Amino acid sequence: MLAYEKSKWRTNLRNIFKAARMFVFGGCRHRKMGWPIWLGGSSYRVCLDCGIQRLFDEDTLRGYGPYSYHINELLSGEGAKRTLDHHRQVA
Repeated sequence: MLAYEKSKWRTNLRNIFKAARMFVFGGCRHRKMGWPIWLGGSSYRVCLDCGIQRLFDEDTLRGYGPYSYHINELLSGEGAKRTLDHHRQVA
């Protein structure tokens, strides 16, 4: 086997195990979050493994609120502002 074929095989095997873990244990752990993205006065981050999104607070540099695959749900009106105000009071 060539070195390229070995690395490709290992990558495929790693992806299979990752998918199996997500299926068996009920989802992604969201440990690989991308850089914050600014949209409409709010920031959010995207999980690089599964694509789920979460709001991000630039002041405390932490994520807050629920996870969602639809950014419009996260940014919907006062829901995002209420969650941010509650997050800042707790922190």
